[in-house]
Parts: sequence; structure tokens; C-alpha cells
Amino acid sequence: MTRILLSIVVVAALVTGCGGSPTSPTDGQQQDHAATRVYDQMNSLSGQEREDTLVKMAKEEGELSLYTSNVSLQSFVDAFTAKYSIPVKVYQATSESILQRMTQESKANHQGADIVETNGTELTVLGRDGTLYPYRSALRDEVRPEGQLDDWTATRFNMFVVAWNTDKISEGQQPASIEALADPAWKGRVSLEVADTDWYATLYQYFLDKGRTQADVDKLFSAIAANAKVVNGHTTQVQLLGAGQFDVAASAYSHNVDTAADDGAPITWRPPSAKPVQPVVLRPNGAGVVANAAHPAAAVLFMDFLLSEQGQQIVADNHQLGSVLTDHDPLQGVETVTVDVSTYLDQANEWNDRYTRLVQGASK
Repeated sequence: MTRILLSIVVVAALVTGCGGSPTSPTDGQQQDHAATRVYDQMNSLSGQEREDTLVKMAKEEGELSLYTSNVSLQSFVDAFTAKYSIPVKVYQATSESILQRMTQESKANHQGADIVETNGTELTVLGRDGTLYPYRSALRDEVRPEGQLDDWTATRFNMFVVAWNTDKISEGQQPASIEALADPAWKGRVSLEVADTDWYATLYQYFLDKGRTQADVDKLFSAIAANAKVVNGHTTQVQLLGAGQFDVAASAYSHNVDTAADDGAPITWRPPSAKPVQPVVLRPNGAGVVANAAHPAAAVLFMDFLLSEQGQQIVADNHQLGSVLTDHDPLQGVETVTVDVSTYLDQANEWNDRYTRLVQGASK
């Protein structure tokens, strides 16, 4: 994670230092203006008129180019193609590889992606670069407020949850709160993930906002770390939790837990008779339409599909929160706190250093 985080920060700094895309009147920029005119037109339409216009224009464009780091997005692509008969070219890579590729393409005024679906941090960098263009729709208006970013829109949330091994912890004996994991009774029974800097930063600010002093929050996290074993990777964390290598994961991804539980692992984050450990930390991930897209109508149509009821059901089927839409909120009544991606990005080096020092105090 340190390497990935530093690569993001370096790319962001290069974007700022270079001042964004060149200003000479290239063919790429002329196409950029053509794409943004389409976006402006679509942003002003709604309802059936919007869909009819989009479908007609997207079919005329002939295809869609999608860049994504989401290994589960193929199900969206298949459903989109089946519905609209519009072929989709997919470039699938890590989020940092997508960021680097799109930054290079933007500077060269090369038309690569029409739409990008990836992590919120990388989308924020691309938005600041001017690579993305604002997307607006009635569907976006129904997204949870913390998912409506200036230049991109959340289509899913990663949920950091407290999960436990049900063979080792009986119903009713699971931790009642994140703070409970600081109790010496949990010594050696907890895991922290080595890269969860944004989880740490978000909870740290949450506790400050609740009136705790910085010294108290530092003491709390130091006590949790002293009880914890550090693991590398969320998938590994859930595998080890299911194998009984520790009893509790302090910051597991909910979709990893749910998928493993479906496969028979004795783990959960949702007790049958109570709410999950609160707050649940949400990190928005999503999509943005590309400012110089060769197929802008297809990009908007795909974005609309991602946020549609059908698209969000696919999100639910992949255990990625269930829905970003407020009227289908699967976390109704559960306290949540959301990673402030923009602020976190600005302070990423500081939080990375602090979290690295924290986990160095964990159990060996």
C-alpha cells in the first residue's frame, strides 16, 4: 500500500506541477469540446427523452471504451451489452496503473477511455487533472450525498467492518464497539491490515469529532495495535480469519467476508440479532465520464446503467454494499462514517507515516 499510495501522490503532484493538459489547439482538444457538448446536452435531459436520445446517439457512436480496476464489473458489461447491443472494449488493471495510463493519455490528448470505473482516490486525482467531466442526472441525485463528488459519482462503496470467526466467538460475545478491541482481553486475537491508512484516518477524525482529545485517540489506537496481528491484504485477512488465525478483523472488507461466508467460512460481520459494530466506515468508489471521450453518449448511457435499479442490483449481487441509492439503503439505521477522499489525498503522506508507526507497535 505504501508503494501504491506514493505512486498516487507522485502522479497527483506531477499533474499539479504540469498544470494539466496542453493548451495548444490540437485535434484532441477539438474532440474534447465535441464530447463536452454532448455531456452538457445529456446533463440537461431526463426521463424517457434522455434514454431515447442516449441510446440513439450511443448506437451511432458504435462502441464504448471502459477502463476499470473492478474485477466484478464484467457482469455489468455483459448486462449492458445484452440490453443495448453496444459492444464494450474493457481495459482492466490495477487502480494505480489506470491512473498512470489515463494521466499520460490526457497529456497527449489521446482518446483512450470513454468512462473509468475505479477507486475514489484515483478518480479524485483525475478530476483535479481535468481528465473527467461532470456527470449529472436524476439517478445521481438519488445517490447518497457522500457519493456525489464534483467530477465523479459513487457507484459502490467499500465497507470497512469489524468481522469475527463464529467458531471462536459465540453469538453475543463479539466486540460491541471498535473501542472494545483496545481491551487487554483481546490481546493477540485481533488483526489490522497493513495498508488501511484511510480507515485509520477516517476513524481518527470520527473520534475527535465525538469530543475525544488527540491524546485519547492516540492511546485508543495504540492499545488496539498492541492487541493486533498485522496482515498484508484484505483477502488474506479474511482467509486467515476463517482459518482461525485470529478471532476478529478490525477493518475487513464486507464483500470479502460475505463472499467467504457464502463459501462456508465461519465468519460474519452482521450478528443475527443486533446491528453490526458501528460506525461502519465507507469508502466511495465509482465512475466518471472522460472529458475527451470518443464515445461520450455511450459513456453517459453506461453511467446511467450503473446507477439504475438493474445496475445496483448487480452491485448487491457482488456484495458491494447493495446500493448507493438513498431509497434502497441497506445500512438504514446503522451509523456510518465516510472517507473524505479529497482531504485524505491531500494528507496521505502524513496519515501513511502515522499508521506505519502505529502498526509497528502491533503484536509480532
